[in-house]
Amino acid sequence: MQYIVSYDDPAADREAITELIAAGMTHIVLSLRSPYPSQVVRWLADEIITPVLSATAAFR
Repeated sequence: MQYIVSYDDPAADREAITELIAAGMTHIVLSLRSPYPSQVVRWLADEIITPVLSATAAFR
């Protein structure tokens, strides 16, 4: 599934993605809207991916 990430509310995105994983989703494509801020990939890893992986370790 595709999930469009909001730069404005990463906490809400983390919660939504965590819920998708808890519901059984195993393939989630994170999409970002342009314009892309500086260091956007680092931001995505730090603010979304790493915390979600930590939060969903029990589901894997």
